[in-house]
Amino acid sequence: PHTEIKELVQNANEMDIIIHVPDLRLLNENFIIHNNAIYFGLTDIKGVGTSVFKKLVSVIDNQKLDTNTMSWYDCLLQILLNINSTAAKAIIECGAIDFFNKKRSDMLFEYNIANDLTNKEVQQILHIDGDFKHKLFRLIHYGKISKNRISIIQDYIDSINNPPHSLSDTPESISDAEACLLGCSITASRIEIYDISLSNTTCKEFKGGKQAKTMIIAGEIEHISVVKTKGGKNPGSNMAFITINDGTGCLDSVIFFPEQYQKYSNILFEQNIILIKGYRSKGSDDSFVVDKCYMAKP
Repeated sequence: PHTEIKELVQNANEMDIIIHVPDLRLLNENFIIHNNAIYFGLTDIKGVGTSVFKKLVSVIDNQKLDTNTMSWYDCLLQILLNINSTAAKAIIECGAIDFFNKKRSDMLFEYNIANDLTNKEVQQILHIDGDFKHKLFRLIHYGKISKNRISIIQDYIDSINNPPHSLSDTPESISDAEACLLGCSITASRIEIYDISLSNTTCKEFKGGKQAKTMIIAGEIEHISVVKTKGGKNPGSNMAFITINDGTGCLDSVIFFPEQYQKYSNILFEQNIILIKGYRSKGSDDSFVVDKCYMAKP
């Protein structure tokens, strides 16, 4: 299904149909149309099945939470900690709670700490105002916890002050997470971290019929098919058909004839970001014939 979902999302992009990642506030199990856009369902997230969805609905109802007005810490302490860890992390990483305007890496970091707290500790910080560090500080100084737990929670506070790893959301990390959990990246593309300023055409524009003597397209290689020629100057030579995606659409007939394939085969591998310079094939309106190829630089 992920392969089919990816193709459908690409087709939607090319037809200017807006696709959104799941949104916890909508509490939709499957794909829905909302405000003239298509939203992934919660069960379309890898790791979030029907049983988890039912648990989510039950927790929200029992806690009498309003998903439209709740805070990040309401969601963290009252919802995410009450479902299995795999599902909770997937909900964060796929962007289903981006409406809190908090970085996904930050939310995941705080979730991992909260998930190590005891149920009694969670209940004690639940109604403490302030950020997560303040909640833990109040727990140490005014809560009912053992000396051993005080030391552990102090370590958590220290890690918040000096995180052990970067807490930045990069286009690459977002794209990879969404591709893994949803089948395709929706809100970011790995191409965004590369210099593609030389490109003058998008996949969508090419498929829309753009005419130009020379076009330069930047994209991520999704698939490579190497075949041997039957005719031409050197029968039996290798040539390649590749598929590239630039976030606006997908070209599945990019042609490297033997001379170009021999010259550029060392940079033709899946997930590599390349710039291709060439022209529209006379024999097929949807085929792009490559004249030159470059590997994009970050």
